[in-house]
Amino acid sequence: MEVLNAGSINFKDVIIRCGDCGKAFTFTAGEQRYYASKRLSTPKRCQECRQVRKQTLVPDTEVRHDND
Repeated sequence: MEVLNAGSINFKDVIIRCGDCGKAFTFTAGEQRYYASKRLSTPKRCQECRQVRKQTLVPDTEVRHDND
């Protein structure tokens, strides 16, 4: 997982291929600055696939443990 460092990178738009659907998407210089400032890793999914994944994830409050 690559974490960006805002102080050491000259940001410019890059094209990334989505790991889920294979569609190419642009990771803009502005998005890169934001991700770096929050110490987030480079996205692996396009915006559409990120939204689908977010909607299908089970919230922590709904997770049940069998041994509780």
